[in-house]
Amino acid sequence: MKLAVYGYTEYGIRILYKLLEKKDVDQVIFVDNNVSKIGTKTDNIGVVSLYSFLRMYQQKEILKIIIPDYSLSTIRSMKNDLRKNGVKAEDVLIVETKSFIEKLEGLVKFSDYKCYKVPFVQYLSFEASEKCNLNCKRCDHFSNLIDNDNQESADEFTHDLELLSSKIERIGTFSFLGGEPLLNTDLYKLIYVVKSYYPDTQIIVLTNGLLLKQISTELVQAIKETQTIVRMTLYPPMKDKIDDIVQFMRNKEIKFEISKAVDEFWTQLNIEGNSDSHKMLNKCVNSDCFVLKKGKLAKCPITMNISIFNNYFRTEIPQDVLDLSDDSITPEVIHEYLYNPIKTCAYCGREKYYEWERTSGKVKVEEMLCADKIV
Repeated sequence: MKLAVYGYTEYGIRILYKLLEKKDVDQVIFVDNNVSKIGTKTDNIGVVSLYSFLRMYQQKEILKIIIPDYSLSTIRSMKNDLRKNGVKAEDVLIVETKSFIEKLEGLVKFSDYKCYKVPFVQYLSFEASEKCNLNCKRCDHFSNLIDNDNQESADEFTHDLELLSSKIERIGTFSFLGGEPLLNTDLYKLIYVVKSYYPDTQIIVLTNGLLLKQISTELVQAIKETQTIVRMTLYPPMKDKIDDIVQFMRNKEIKFEISKAVDEFWTQLNIEGNSDSHKMLNKCVNSDCFVLKKGKLAKCPITMNISIFNNYFRTEIPQDVLDLSDDSITPEVIHEYLYNPIKTCAYCGREKYYEWERTSGKVKVEEMLCADKIV
């Protein structure tokens, strides 16, 4: 059997690993419209363009194409692309997350397959510090609502990574963020820990940049040795300092990126908890911002840190996270959790934008809410 998987994503790679277990699958390729992904390989399985796939399909080099369980709008777009280019409906298989083994059973045999780890997660972040020197108003990590910085030590973080690596095999990008990650004086140790467990992972330090000229020699060395990228977000206080900081980074030969200017902040919390979770997830800007913290895995920073919000405002928004030390948290459980709505999704609504400013004085709950729900 010769198959193609549409989309070089976590879903696609998960299905790929299942297909590779089967002797009756002669060939598998990825198809993707993103030009930057063309030529990428996973276990020597290449990514080709839609045009290349169509040529192979017409020549019967590939017989069927699988579309993993994306959002409905994405699936509809993919199906239309295929249909308009002459791919028969019976040669397109939509694979739902909860039942893809059964869906594929008639195509290839999966009865003897056992999944011991989630094969691949594209993006995972770790909050190296809960506090932030900018103290942005309406921060969705709630750094503006805490007084004490509750950082993890290098030993605690090593324990987290040991648990994580027992559940997730590979990570595309691992980001250190906060708060402000440069407030953690052990950041250089944490970078080395990630590389020891995930040597092929790209590490990013996401920072507001204001403290970069004060970083230690050890951190500079760790960043350079591990090919870590420092990504600066251009908040208003950085605009008159950015040229000087860029020169510093070049002098230190540190790889860096500058994100677009941030002149406004948004909030999406709906304290009523009556939003449509599925619709909220489909449009959520945090839907792939998976977070690791204190041995827990969270779908987004809001649910990971909602206890900070609850403690400050005496609310009871549910926190929905996975405890990686729990033996019942299998790769299948993790996959279902990461790619489906969670309890906290009902407490998010339509984003409401405000001009960026710093927090000052006592925060009012109304300042953190969007008011509008997704129905």
